[in-house]
Amino acid sequence: MISLPTSAEENTDLSKIHIDRDTEVKKALDAIVKQKHNVLVHGEKGVGKTHLAKIIYSILTKNANVFASFISVPELRSYYPSEPNKAFPRAVLLHLCIDIWKTIFKKDILDMQSKKTMLGKFKVFENRRKRKLREIYRFLMSDQVFDQYSFSSSGGIKQIAEASLSESAAISSTKAGVLPFEFSEYAEILANDIVSHYNKDRIIVFFDNANNMPSNDQQEILEVYLSLFLERNIQIVFIGGKLPWESFSFVSDGFQTQIKLLGFSDCELTRKFIDKMMPEGYTLRIRLYDELHYHYSGHPRKIQNCLIKALVYCEKYSVSKISNKIMKMAIEETDFEYKVMDDIFKREGHTK
Repeated sequence: MISLPTSAEENTDLSKIHIDRDTEVKKALDAIVKQKHNVLVHGEKGVGKTHLAKIIYSILTKNANVFASFISVPELRSYYPSEPNKAFPRAVLLHLCIDIWKTIFKKDILDMQSKKTMLGKFKVFENRRKRKLREIYRFLMSDQVFDQYSFSSSGGIKQIAEASLSESAAISSTKAGVLPFEFSEYAEILANDIVSHYNKDRIIVFFDNANNMPSNDQQEILEVYLSLFLERNIQIVFIGGKLPWESFSFVSDGFQTQIKLLGFSDCELTRKFIDKMMPEGYTLRIRLYDELHYHYSGHPRKIQNCLIKALVYCEKYSVSKISNKIMKMAIEETDFEYKVMDDIFKREGHTK
């Protein structure tokens, strides 16, 4: 049995797989650190946007002057199932609270989530900034409790009571969700009081897989919060797939730097990429490297998916060399899968 790679990261060190991405990494870091820009990273799904973002994020976490946080956009829906737009400000603030608590204060998340925090019973001599962070977290979590209650047909009051919160307090403080002006005030405290005190001059938030949010929701959120972020020393790095952003006039204004990520630029880079993923003992005819590169325009995920299928055929036929015939079958199967996915996206009115 061969060990089939399910992702490039499984077979390679994260810092070494960004073949031909040094230019994009340098451009992004210059925009984020030196120019203090909001940055949009976009391109086809599977072209390596998330991987690039993680490399940049990893570098920024070692930068003493900034505080970086990484958020996966699809997770936002769990904070407010009915309205993603309401989920955004609360989810972002909660995520930042927890990241700051763990990274700056070196505390366990369970300490932040303790019953004393939810009851507002803080230590008398606790660090003032720790206390502020707990207070913000407490308010945001009471909002979360109310939201869970509002979607429950029974047992809602009990849930709130068990969390040591009163129903009236939850409803009065959270019915409207986190409003933009509240978000602005909390962001001000996080960035310009708590984080800045520890020599971090700003917060940088990465939003990954943004294309999983409907385009109209993205537009509404960014129109409201881009300017608020920048005013509070918080920058956005927005990572999305191939979306019709050209029709949104706000994008060019809100993102001072835009980076379009493409496939590998030449065959040699594709060869290096394939060699890093190829299991030991398996080989590929030299000309098939070029065939894969040109057929998929250097697109990393499509090349990877096709290679995995070719390796499965090798195992099926008990051979260790990927032949022309095996590669042809793998390409046909891969192309068919992508065609089916494209047809589904078109029917559902989505983009890649």
